[in-house]
Amino acid sequence: MIKKVFKRPAMDLTFWSDVRTALRSDQRKLVSHLEQVRDRAQIGKDISALRVLDVAAWLHGKDGE
Repeated sequence: MIKKVFKRPAMDLTFWSDVRTALRSDQRKLVSHLEQVRDRAQIGKDISALRVLDVAAWLHGKDGE
């Protein structure tokens, strides 16, 4: 579902590499934003930024079904 939300082909072999690059780029601003979202949701710091991205994408995709 996450590839569909980001409009990537199902057989996209570079998707997770591109996600990793995005998380590391621009002084990790995306990670910081996802951590802020996690904090606002009042969930534990044991939940990774990647998991926050995954859940947000799933929720977005679920709404579009």
